[in-house]
Amino acid sequence: MSRTFPTPAIRRKLSSARYAYQLRGVDPSRSPSENFAGCTDGQWLWANTAGARNSARLRGSLPTLPNPGLQRSTTGADGDATLREGYRFYRLVKQSADARHPGGFKACRDVVDFGCGWGRMARFFLKDVAPERLVGLDCVPAMVEAATATNRWSVFEAIGPLPPAPVEAASVDLIYAYSVFSHLSEEAHAKWLAEFRRILRPGGVAVLTTRARSFFADCERLRLEGAQDAPGRTAADAFGDASRWRPRYDAGEFCHASIGLSGALDDSFYGETAIPESYVRRVWSQWFDVMDWVDDRSRCAQAVAVLRRPDQ
Repeated sequence: MSRTFPTPAIRRKLSSARYAYQLRGVDPSRSPSENFAGCTDGQWLWANTAGARNSARLRGSLPTLPNPGLQRSTTGADGDATLREGYRFYRLVKQSADARHPGGFKACRDVVDFGCGWGRMARFFLKDVAPERLVGLDCVPAMVEAATATNRWSVFEAIGPLPPAPVEAASVDLIYAYSVFSHLSEEAHAKWLAEFRRILRPGGVAVLTTRARSFFADCERLRLEGAQDAPGRTAADAFGDASRWRPRYDAGEFCHASIGLSGALDDSFYGETAIPESYVRRVWSQWFDVMDWVDDRSRCAQAVAVLRRPDQ
């Protein structure tokens, strides 16, 4: 006798109904870490996307989103697409901390979102981290304002483009930075690595992304096709002669292209940056133990370095 299996669309509806039932007790007067600590990461993603659209109770218990134009200007996408990219990095950070922090991710009580932007990543960590222990830092005041306006739980602060950060020494368990070291100059990135060493507790973990070798081809493609969004137009202006940059990358050199921006992100420290694994292992080891290098687009849109502060 043949069996009929639910179609993918029906399975999604069944999952949504189950998630909605399981999260029916959410109380907007409580913090996300109180409301959602017991739910799975899959339920958490659903709550932030389809669930928030369909339930006023969920919407009131979660950060909102800034206007779509602001989202696209920083990430190249908006809505579910940009949230799903953020969720993938959130999952990778948790897995990395579980594997490399002495007490696992659950022991990471104090967390810094470095280069937080409008709060795309911070919203996911709210499930696992008490709001007063999750701090977002960014050097663009408008981003800090947007993050604060859309997330009433986390703490967001404006900082300068170079250290110091307003964080006490040896007070942080986990630092993550998505698409930040993919832009910093060599001098700026070294200063921030030294600062991360200062503020991390012994055994603390940093998870940082940078552009991978494939980014040179992405820049070429964007120049040929014509970029449609602000991040794409910026990338199209970078690494103009890929045949010159690839050998430098393969030789383990720090590859940084200034792109002539002004304002909070001026070209004295900001541009497009691709850092090879060999450079990370050779140079970053003066501050950290380099634990992992992840260059897998199915897990993260950029290459990822996982670092741990030595015990001494």
